[in-house]
Amino acid sequence: MEFLTSLPTWILFAGSILFFAGFTYGASTYLHNKFPNKTGAPYAHTAEYYNTVIGALFAFLTAFLINSAFTTVRTTNEIVAAEASAANRVAWATRGLPSADVSAVQESLARYLSALETEEWPNLGESTSYDLEEESSEGALATPELNALQQKVFEVGSRPYVPALSAESLQSAVDDLGSERRARLAAANSVLPFSLFLLAVISGITLIVNLIITTLRDGRKASFVSAGIVLVVALDIALILGLTAPFDGPFTVKVDPLVTLYREISDGRYLPWAGG
Repeated sequence: MEFLTSLPTWILFAGSILFFAGFTYGASTYLHNKFPNKTGAPYAHTAEYYNTVIGALFAFLTAFLINSAFTTVRTTNEIVAAEASAANRVAWATRGLPSADVSAVQESLARYLSALETEEWPNLGESTSYDLEEESSEGALATPELNALQQKVFEVGSRPYVPALSAESLQSAVDDLGSERRARLAAANSVLPFSLFLLAVISGITLIVNLIITTLRDGRKASFVSAGIVLVVALDIALILGLTAPFDGPFTVKVDPLVTLYREISDGRYLPWAGG
């Protein structure tokens, strides 16, 4: 399913429409050839009773999956925003420190943000498990820089000339930064179970087939009435796929807040003597 979720938006939606349209055409042709001259009318009458039930099942299932996937994307965006906020607090907390310590902490923070953007973030959309305890863990490539930042904050905060308030603010901010990163990596590991996606596809196909059966008493031309339902099914399935991978799909979580902060720190905007 990773291949499908990584497709561009237009390919994903167009492919879904073509798949279900092709299936509908094939199923309609087969059923109307099997029951020519309206001989399938009794089956059509029975199928009418199932339309509401199957349609409701499909609507409920896809609404649940779309809402869950969208909630995951929205929540992950909030996690990234909180991570950027924690990093921002680390930078601001250095303003009460001597200039050498300010530069040391902010340079370490900039290295972490740079590694996050260039090394860690591109791997978040891959099917891998992120072990935060292993520096060499695939996908957790910013772990060494974060460890270095935490160590630097601890070293600076333990120096006798550093104000207690500045030390506490730094430690609290870097702790929050690590916590939000853990939450982000946990979100990257969460994927839609394939069984649920398959169930949604099967329910959509069942709905289409049932609609085709109801047209057996009216002739093949009546099959075009189901075109609207086919389009809805195709778009719903495509949307589920598009939302299910928050770091690798058409609707992805943005790294922009962290990148913006990295550029601001690199430009020296958080240096107290720069008037930032």
